[in-house]
Amino acid sequence: MRKLAGILSTALLVFSLCPAGAADQAAGAAGQSSFRYSLLGKQDDGALVAIDDGAVMRSGDLLKLNFEFPGSAWFYVCYRSSQSDYSLLYSSHAENNPDDQPIFSTLGWLALDRNPGTESFTLVASPIRLSQLEELFAHYDQATGKLRKRYYKQIAKHLERLHEGESPGTGVRLTRRLDKPVMGGVVFRGTTSAEITRHSLTHEASGKPLAIVTLTIQHD
Repeated sequence: MRKLAGILSTALLVFSLCPAGAADQAAGAAGQSSFRYSLLGKQDDGALVAIDDGAVMRSGDLLKLNFEFPGSAWFYVCYRSSQSDYSLLYSSHAENNPDDQPIFSTLGWLALDRNPGTESFTLVASPIRLSQLEELFAHYDQATGKLRKRYYKQIAKHLERLHEGESPGTGVRLTRRLDKPVMGGVVFRGTTSAEITRHSLTHEASGKPLAIVTLTIQHD
């Protein structure tokens, strides 16, 4: 498998972003966002388990991030590696989905490489385009040396502000709700369950106007 961002080994798809109109932004800013997700692992015998936030994993372990979000939402998956690198792994807005049907997607099966440390995935659903976040990642990808480190810090600070409830340019204070299990019989790493499939979505996150969750892995 091919390595990505220092830890993961598979090819990921990043979907193109489409501009959002001012009227759509104003209408969406007052609403609530939500999405469902799961972080799954595969054991040696092929059995699937739900990976809890903060779980300890080892090099070579397989994991799979699934998510489902409203068709009208802007959705982002940001990844921070154990080597202090950022990647925007997924971004999407489905303007071609007028019925607002939920969109299910996945990063596919990923394998941890040999670099230990703390790794994280930040998932964000927003009713408006997060232009500043996109611009920071674009500059970060093109930068080198000290400038790249500067953009790294700016991305980290921007995500931290979103978590703390600061407005993403909407003028609306964020209200964050804790994520919750949505699947009966959810189990965690070390326990198998016939209810968990590769398409399972185990948790739901919501907030106003955007929803955000960060999942961490302790890579030993």
